[in-house]
Amino acid sequence: MRHVDELAQPEIRPSAIVNQLQGTSELALLAAWYISEDKQVRDHLQAFWSKWRLIQSIATGETLRQMGLKAGPCYRVILTRLRQAWLDELVQNEMEERQLLNRLIHEERVCDDRA
Repeated sequence: MRHVDELAQPEIRPSAIVNQLQGTSELALLAAWYISEDKQVRDHLQAFWSKWRLIQSIATGETLRQMGLKAGPCYRVILTRLRQAWLDELVQNEMEERQLLNRLIHEERVCDDRA
């Protein structure tokens, strides 16, 4: 775990916490929670472990393929952006995710290599 002090910031977004803690061992998370005296840090660690690490987008690589997108690095970009939106509660249902997905593809043109 890199900067544990960042976890003390109340305004830090869940997606930033997930990005920071993703891949951290269970033991390291438990140790950080145990030794931290900061309630905010402990709350963020607990939320990561119990909730945020499990959140995924509804769309998958197969969804993107069915939409005619050519497999490649843009899949990761899109799926990461969708997951971040769920984590930060910018989307809260399948319809909102689909709208964001369409915006990423058609307006922001994240993947211009469509087949």
